[in-house]
Amino acid sequence: MKNESIALELPPEESIMLEKKANKKKNGFKYLGGTIILTNGALYFNPQKNASSYDITRIPLTDVHVLKKGVSIGLIPNRIIVGDNQGTEHVFVVTNRNQFYEAIETQLSHKISKD
Repeated sequence: MKNESIALELPPEESIMLEKKANKKKNGFKYLGGTIILTNGALYFNPQKNASSYDITRIPLTDVHVLKKGVSIGLIPNRIIVGDNQGTEHVFVVTNRNQFYEAIETQLSHKISKD
């Protein structure tokens, strides 16, 4: 069985910069599998089609208030934590997270320099 993601329709002004398989923390020890996608305007989490929750998460880069790295089980460096202006904390588990983290930082710095 192939784990495909739900079709993601981007606004015409956005283009994909980077995407990677990831898990998003739902609550407690529950995670949702899918794809994390960075565009020039937002960060998306696109769940797998067979997931029980089909909600695509979209965090506009202008709403990102906190960006930090985290660890799993106290020692595995694989988490990216994004806090938005609404006070929601999104936790993503991404293998080789540094590349994705740095890409987010770069896009955030572009957004800040344009404002």
